[in-house]
Amino acid sequence: MTYGKKCIEELVNAGLRDKSKQMGPGKIRSILQSRYPERFDMPCDTEIQSVITRLVQKYKKQVKANGSCDEIVRLRFGNREISTLSHECKNLMIDLFHEDVQVKPAAFWKIFQQRHYEQYGDHEGEPTEVIAKRYVSSWKSSYKRNNKLPQRSVTVGTVDNA
Repeated sequence: MTYGKKCIEELVNAGLRDKSKQMGPGKIRSILQSRYPERFDMPCDTEIQSVITRLVQKYKKQVKANGSCDEIVRLRFGNREISTLSHECKNLMIDLFHEDVQVKPAAFWKIFQQRHYEQYGDHEGEPTEVIAKRYVSSWKSSYKRNNKLPQRSVTVGTVDNA
């Protein structure tokens, strides 16, 4: 199938970047029909599904090979709220995880809330409990697989005066 492949790939890649733009083969086929009403050789749903499957598998391999933890969490759980996590908050989470890699997500959440409150004085800018637990779960499974700990994120424009 060569006809429409570029358009299908464009739509699928948009869905991989933003979950709200994901669509199935039927929706993609209707978009192709609206873009090219004069064509009668439209790919069938099965052909479109095979392109979707191939692109999703390729994307997952790329993310697992060289993706950041953020990308892996997005891949597993979607884009919701993850991009709003501040560097300070994420670094605090990483530091706590480094202290005990076997920590249970529920226990981690309680420790994180306490430590965040001690350092920042309030719970403003703190991730939701679900997001924090998802990060910990992702880090734990990554650590079990690769024995690799998450790295602190570096904020641009800051200078360490130590």
